[in-house]
Amino acid sequence: EVVALIDSGAFIGIFPDGYEQHWNSNGQTDVDDVEFITLISNDLNAVALMADSNRFAVGESEGAGMVNRLGKQTSLFLALAPLLNQQTYFVSDVVPLQAVSVFQINASEDPLVPLNGDDQYLSAQQSAENWATNFNCDLDGAARRELWGNYNVDLVIYGNCTEQAEIRYAVVNGLDHNVDFGGEFDLYSLIWAFFLDRMDPSPSPLDMTLLSLGD
Repeated sequence: EVVALIDSGAFIGIFPDGYEQHWNSNGQTDVDDVEFITLISNDLNAVALMADSNRFAVGESEGAGMVNRLGKQTSLFLALAPLLNQQTYFVSDVVPLQAVSVFQINASEDPLVPLNGDDQYLSAQQSAENWATNFNCDLDGAARRELWGNYNVDLVIYGNCTEQAEIRYAVVNGLDHNVDFGGEFDLYSLIWAFFLDRMDPSPSPLDMTLLSLGD
């Protein structure tokens, strides 16, 4: 689905790999992945087409953990979509450098990143509320239920945030650690629409970049 959007010319996609197929999303190793992604961004600035681009980050599982860390420790991205992960306690204590919009998606039956948290992870709700608190959002979020493919989803939106940021928190009921919703549901088009709503209108429509971090 992401490739289809890239092929359509919606954005330029960049897919880096972490060291030995892992990301240092929680300060658990000495690998400086924050610097690694920052260097990639700096290299993009040397390309005329992407020098002033809007930049967004999507990550799944461990990659989502890295996206959370980048959202807190850098000012590289306008919006983030961490999928199947929430903030760790390590990341939640970091004060973000700027307001950023976040579309956090969690699965109710996730055995790897528990919805209610553990000794490493905040609960998914606490993670979303941490983002919202950092950006002075209205914590009385607007809640609604949606159907994504074959799954009912509980969605909460925290608005009125600093610098017009927005925090969205979705729980996919009955789903485990994957993003296969079944049916004709296109998750990445939904995420892309969220990103477009956050986009700085000053760059040209071609100057849009998406960074995707996998497992």
